[in-house]
Amino acid sequence: MKKIILLLALPIFLLTTLSAQITQEEADVVVKEHMSSETAPFTIYAKDYLQIDGFTVATTTGEVLKFDYSCWVYYVKYIGATNGKYLIVKESNGNKLEVNNKNDEGPNNINEWKIIPFLQYSVWECSTYQNWYGQVYYLDPPVVFSFYPSISKLIIGVKSTKSFFCSYDNYNDDMAGIYGYFIDDGVLHLIPDRMMFWRITYFFEDELILSLGKANPSKFYFICQTEFKEI
Repeated sequence: MKKIILLLALPIFLLTTLSAQITQEEADVVVKEHMSSETAPFTIYAKDYLQIDGFTVATTTGEVLKFDYSCWVYYVKYIGATNGKYLIVKESNGNKLEVNNKNDEGPNNINEWKIIPFLQYSVWECSTYQNWYGQVYYLDPPVVFSFYPSISKLIIGVKSTKSFFCSYDNYNDDMAGIYGYFIDDGVLHLIPDRMMFWRITYFFEDELILSLGKANPSKFYFICQTEFKEI
């Protein structure tokens, strides 16, 4: 394998900068902020002591990255996936480097690394849809509706040529995307504003209904996929 020595992290990877040496607790905050927008379930592992020169990481392409500076080292393992990534936080200034690895199970001694607690969030998937005529449809890939209340995110994925929306609601594939939202007086508004408002009309502990429109609204039935439910 080729060996590459990194004396300084490449500028493209320098996403966060702090002034002065940082503790592991401060490095934990850097990593958590970096991972705060992730929606796939994951676990963050950390080496419980500072790496003093010479820490190496093998990449997917067969390269070995060697870090000739003191750093805090983290590994992010995605649950049920074959890819992971290292996050390297430089002790002297908090510069952060991300190294993505595919088909990688992580460090051999990952069970010896400590787990960094992270804010739990729930994942809600839409299973069925009822249009304003009362017709009920089951959603199958490539139609994807995912709702993440903890991080105020709604993901709409429609990738087929004749999409779910085109077939039934006269919307188009431009609707697909990742939306933020805000709730005003019980009404869930999407950002950017590409749709009419949504309203959470009824929910059990692990089920909820989002209604689209005011008169004869369409209804989307969501089921929570995680043990954690904050709604």
